[in-house]
Order: sequence, then C-alpha cells, then structure tokens
Amino acid sequence: MRTIAIIGGGPSGTLVATHLLRRAPPDTRVLLIERRPSIGRGVAYDTECAGHLLNVPAGRMSAFSDAPQHFMDWVATHAGRPGFPDKADPGDFLPRRLYGIYLGDVLAEARRAAPPGVSLEIVAGEAVDLEEVAGRGRLTLADGGAFEADRVVLALGNLPGEYPIPRSLPAYRSPRYVHIPWRGDTLAGLKPDDDVLLVGQGLTATDLMVQLDGAGHRGTIHALSRHGLRVQVHRSVQPYRSFLADESAPGTARAWVRRVRAEVRAAAELGVDWRAVVDGLRPHAQAIW
Repeated sequence: MRTIAIIGGGPSGTLVATHLLRRAPPDTRVLLIERRPSIGRGVAYDTECAGHLLNVPAGRMSAFSDAPQHFMDWVATHAGRPGFPDKADPGDFLPRRLYGIYLGDVLAEARRAAPPGVSLEIVAGEAVDLEEVAGRGRLTLADGGAFEADRVVLALGNLPGEYPIPRSLPAYRSPRYVHIPWRGDTLAGLKPDDDVLLVGQGLTATDLMVQLDGAGHRGTIHALSRHGLRVQVHRSVQPYRSFLADESAPGTARAWVRRVRAEVRAAAELGVDWRAVVDGLRPHAQAIW
C-alpha cells in the first residue's frame, strides 16, 4: 500500500487530502497530521469573530475547479442556520469561520465517497522531524510516534513572522506584547479603555480592529505603517484580460512588480481600476508562487 503523509491539517492540507481521496489509485493511504483540534480551519479560518471576512468573493471560493458553484451551493443548504446568512450572493464577502466549516465538510464527504482501497487517517499530533530512509520519508511526532510514507506533503500554513526590531528586547517577553496575533487569547486581559498599538496596517491589523470594536473596546488604537498606507476598500470591477497570456512571464519578483505597475498605468489610461489588473493575475498565481 502506498502512503502519502500530509503535515498540516489546515486549509491547504485539507484540500490536498480531499483531492487525493477523490483521485488516488486503489491501495492508497492518506495520513493527515494536525496538532490543532480542528481540521480544515488552520489559522485563517479558526475564528469565531463574525467580522472576520473572506478577502475573496464567495463565488470564487469553491474547493473544486470543475464545480465553481460548490461553495455557494453549500452555503445555500445551510441558509438560516445559526451563524449562516439567510441568503448569499456570489459577490458577498462571507465570514471566514463559515469557510473553515465548509472545508471540514468537504473532507468528510470525500472520505465517505472515497473509492475502495483509498483511506484517510487523521493523526492528532505535531511532526517534529522528517528524514529520508531507504527512499521513503520517516516522520517523527512530538510524542515519539513515527510513520513512514512514500510521499510527504508540507502544508505548514502561516509561520510566525520576524520581530519588528530584529534583536532580543525585553519587551518581547512582556505579557503586553503579542507576537502571534492569530491566537485565540490575543485580547485576553485587555480592558475596554486600554490603548492598543498595532505594528502594521495590513489585513491582520484590520482584523484586530474589527475584533476590538466587536468586543466593545473604547481605548485608542494606534496603528503604525512604514509607508503611511492603509488597506484599500474593495470595489466591484469588470473582468480584465489576462495580460500575460501572450508574453513570457517575468523571471524575478522585481520584474513582476515592474510589469504589474506598467499594466496598472496602462489600464488607468483606459479608465480601468487597478483592482481589475490584480484580478487578471489570478490565472498566473500558481506560477508566481
């Protein structure tokens, strides 16, 4: 029997497992190793805050490219249940927690419908070592357990970022400092009138502002940005051509930036919003990564 081990049961690992269960040949065992209690949610979707929204319209969030309405159909079957909208349109930005539930359901359905001889084993644990032994991967868990696999998929998710000042500082050991803002206890112990400093003004900062507001926070929120920029509001735009379809893709990150900026300028002369240009990059997302 061939064994495929997936380290990480967040969105990426869950989707890999789902597609393997649908497509793998007989005599395939899929191991999904996850240290968190929930499968499918990962960091992005393991939130109970209704104000934490998807950053892609619901109509583009299907787990299956051959069934683009799959997520929308799933939402419709849950309409009116606690935490679910009574009605959803493809252009809506739905709560992220719903997508985490969706991914868990998608995996469960793939497990039930798997062909004979194709199985899924969910392993609750943390992989701490990986080595190659006789052409196979050998995984060691924190509790001492071990597995061997013919293929190993790393679906590790979002790792903690660098410290804002890259050297050891006493402030980093203070209970007032939060280095991983996605933890469930990020706001624990914060009083309603306490001031908060957010280092950065990206989407994570926006999430925290929304979460603070929902919790009734009344203190001042200070947000730092190196360039003085804020998250831009989404706007609905018309589809834009895939502007790299007839040319070679840039070879470096800097070349990508120059090419996209040039296209934004060209689109602006035609009255096209820059957001449409970014949408035009979607067919090339995998190649860029």
